[in-house]
Amino acid sequence: MKQNGHENYVTISANTNTLKSVLILENGYQVDFRPDHSVGSVLGFNNAVYSSDYQESENSVNILSINSILVNVDIISGSYLNGIRNPTIYSFSLTLPLATR
Repeated sequence: MKQNGHENYVTISANTNTLKSVLILENGYQVDFRPDHSVGSVLGFNNAVYSSDYQESENSVNILSINSILVNVDIISGSYLNGIRNPTIYSFSLTLPLATR
């Protein structure tokens, strides 16, 4: 899929009718949701490696169970998490400020 002039080989979207995630893989890419604390469980996927072109999650999305996301990619080095080398490229909090009354 080409978006904004860039190739996307892994696309995650939502099926709002079923409340499940949709994973689209191109060019033989795979996604491994087996590691502990993987975002796969939040997106409704089982602990497995997914390699088919189109896959809908087995379970409903469970985004309310988390408060932050840490993105790791195994093609980088030089970053640290709590003083330990870790391939982290991005980290963000999902908490929102309380509405004022």
